[in-house]
Amino acid sequence: MEFEEIASEIHRIITGRKENKQAVQKIAAILGKSQQTVYDCLYGRIKINMEFIKAAVEATGDPDIKSFLEPCGWALYQKPATGDITSNFEKEVNDIFLAVSHLSESIKEAIKDRKVDRQGLAHLKRLRAEVARQTDEVMLFAEEIYTKKC
Repeated sequence: MEFEEIASEIHRIITGRKENKQAVQKIAAILGKSQQTVYDCLYGRIKINMEFIKAAVEATGDPDIKSFLEPCGWALYQKPATGDITSNFEKEVNDIFLAVSHLSESIKEAIKDRKVDRQGLAHLKRLRAEVARQTDEVMLFAEEIYTKKC
């Protein structure tokens, strides 16, 4: 896929999904560029690069944008920063349960309706990513404790 096609797809994803409100502003802040420059990239007037795509993923968390960075069958992994976890293990574990609960309820709704559109699937992927992120935080907590003992 050419960068112009990717830019067009990212533009469609950002403007077509309510979860991606303020995405242009966030991308501009991450890149240290103006919002007009971001729009120029989205409209193909300026060629996008990998840094732009990474900023779009960071700004939106959108799995469809993230897929431009992942070869088929691969998944990028971002280890949470050590400072992001609290010392309250029970709270961290409860966050996992909450994330799984949100994912479960959303899947139940999708099954009930027997319809999952592109936005619905993207929403489910976001919720699944949140489950993974919460689980990773608990594992980091455990790794931190192990490292301190050694």
